[in-house]
Amino acid sequence: MQTLTKPYTAITPATHDDIPIIIALAQRIWPVAYGNILTPGQIDNMLERIYSANNLRKEMAEGHQFWLAYDANAAVGFISAYKNDTTVWIKKVYVDMAMQGKGIGARLIETAVAAFPSTEEIRLYVNRDNKPAHHFYERLGFIHIGEEPVQMGDGQFCDFVFSKKI
Repeated sequence: MQTLTKPYTAITPATHDDIPIIIALAQRIWPVAYGNILTPGQIDNMLERIYSANNLRKEMAEGHQFWLAYDANAAVGFISAYKNDTTVWIKKVYVDMAMQGKGIGARLIETAVAAFPSTEEIRLYVNRDNKPAHHFYERLGFIHIGEEPVQMGDGQFCDFVFSKKI
């Protein structure tokens, strides 16, 4: 893990300067989180597309806000979200596997939602086969409301849409 000087279990807004940390976290978390769902080639392709410095800067410029979670001096998770009308869309939320089950993911979501006033609903997409994520969101009160086909490179997937009214 990358060592940084941040307070214990802090969640802090991320800036362009933090993009390398977000990329490093994604590269560490994705192969474990999706190892039973996607092929190594698909994971590499998605990491390259979604977590390139250029793409993350573009998302930030389009209004996506990012936060990083730190445990002691190490970055252990991140989230990105944006608001569309009265709905906050959680775009990315990942916590290092060794740190899951400690409430960090829930705190990241709370932080993101609190940043957007007048929120009435939270929505997000989850890969249909990512059962641990389904259980996590359901424990937080999200419900499955639909599904969407996803085309990423040469891969075709199905994401479930989860929602939670505020």
